[in-house]
Amino acid sequence: MIPAAAALSRELAVEARSTRRLLERVPESEFEFRPHPKSMSLEQLASHLARIPGIFAAALKGDGLEVAPATPRPPAPPIAGTAGLLSTMDASVAAAQDLLAGLTDAQAGAAFRVTHTGNELFTLSRAEVFRTLILNHWYHHRGQLAVYLRILDLAVPATYGRSADEDFLAAAAARAV
Repeated sequence: MIPAAAALSRELAVEARSTRRLLERVPESEFEFRPHPKSMSLEQLASHLARIPGIFAAALKGDGLEVAPATPRPPAPPIAGTAGLLSTMDASVAAAQDLLAGLTDAQAGAAFRVTHTGNELFTLSRAEVFRTLILNHWYHHRGQLAVYLRILDLAVPATYGRSADEDFLAAAAARAV
């Protein structure tokens, strides 16, 4: 059986490729686009997507996470352009991979408590929280970004199967070269 941290590391590496392919298509000229007034701008969404692994990897180094800190956090600085999104994502994924590389099976399986204003929201193993707060969170926002690209009439890359713009098998063959 593959240790939990090693399995998560493999999944993160595979999914980082799909996330990168989406971020590569984010046009700087459309950074202010938002499909609805309540929606994040394209820049905000893409920046959040690029930062997710690193933000939560840092949190997972502790024993728990308070999701409503007493002191509001300042907003993250804007990322400079599409190239900045990609370099931010690379550093973010590297931070998450570093966390996973350093986790023993006992640490991966240890209870990790997530609270809101001191009240427990849930307690899961550190590995389960990694999956929830990093991977599942990443997939959610990656789907949103694909919709933004579609609304902007930009090509959406194949992810788990064909998109209207790209054949999954052809894309996989091209990546293998």
